[in-house]
Amino acid sequence: MSKRNLKHMLRTSVPNPPAIFQNTMRDTLAGIAQAESPKENQSMKNIMSKRRILVYVIIAALLIASVAVAAALLNNNVFINTMGTTPENAESITHYNLADEIIGDAEVKVTEAAYDGLSLFISYSIRDLNATEPMGDYDEQCDMRLLTDEDYQAIYALGVGWWVDHIWIDGKSVDMPGMSGGNDVGTDTPGEILYSMQYRLDQEDVYLDGDVQISLPIGECQSLDSLVIDRENDQVALPDKGMVTFTLDCSTRDRITELTPNAETVGERWSAKVSDVVFTPIQTYVTLDWSVDAGVMQAYIDENGEGYADEDGNIYWPFDGVDAVGIEVQSLQPVDQNGTPVFESWDGFYGNQGIGASQAWFTFPYAETLPDPLYLAPTIDGEIDMSYAILVR
Repeated sequence: MSKRNLKHMLRTSVPNPPAIFQNTMRDTLAGIAQAESPKENQSMKNIMSKRRILVYVIIAALLIASVAVAAALLNNNVFINTMGTTPENAESITHYNLADEIIGDAEVKVTEAAYDGLSLFISYSIRDLNATEPMGDYDEQCDMRLLTDEDYQAIYALGVGWWVDHIWIDGKSVDMPGMSGGNDVGTDTPGEILYSMQYRLDQEDVYLDGDVQISLPIGECQSLDSLVIDRENDQVALPDKGMVTFTLDCSTRDRITELTPNAETVGERWSAKVSDVVFTPIQTYVTLDWSVDAGVMQAYIDENGEGYADEDGNIYWPFDGVDAVGIEVQSLQPVDQNGTPVFESWDGFYGNQGIGASQAWFTFPYAETLPDPLYLAPTIDGEIDMSYAILVR
């Protein structure tokens, strides 16, 4: 086995998260706790309806163990805080210092935002104007300020900050899409927390162009009773209080290339085709349609049972192709026609972003030039397996 393939096999043994998401998990749980009824927390409907998200819940314990390693990559940059790296061309789509408001004893700022054609990236900060010391405990190994419950409580006591799990784009509400995430860090500025988010807007079929008005619920905290909810159209009216609004130039459409190759590769264990690939200024997004071979699936069930069961034997989650061969699908990476990987290695949270029984989603770094033809191929038994090569272009 080559050193390169060994590194790739190790990297794909556990799928990369779409972003450093532990703080988003915390925020979502906090939103559930403060909601007066389950119906009021509209975002959970969309988040939990996407079955693939449960994959990340299951592997959360493994990911927490890697937080110290991932945290070493972090600093005050919206891309590093969400993607684990600063991608090439990031500066060309990033806008700075978009909003700055004083609300009581707090300063709320939108420090960075960017849109690459599919994902919206936003960093905002909240600062206690009366604080004299930085938030968080500095960790030398991670080279960052790790936040504590006391830090969050201090910001919460200011009566400002994220109070409902939506954002509004040109006045229309958008829930947290699947494969989104974020991270919070302390800064060297006394009393300040920097919050960074990545929204996979394409997962909600939301695409931006030109000047777009974005409203964040990060001002003075409001009661959830104040929300005006249109359940028929799955919309929440833009609140007239508690919002911080800015305009972002999202003119990236002329820098995006989208292909729909749909060339199916039939393998002995599973089959797949790339149904959509989007090349943006900072990364490549791939949507894969796939299915497990019926005989392979049946053999897996014969050996392991029908699915995940409770102590009484009741099946609460039937096995599917993800259980049988998912690790092979998740290991896909770009290669040329000879099976040589396009990327020797990469920094950041690229690779598989989510997987279900019929689709999987990937992101890969930007590259100025790419092989033609370009394929995705998995690592199976420690080697690139071109018998499963799937045409990208």
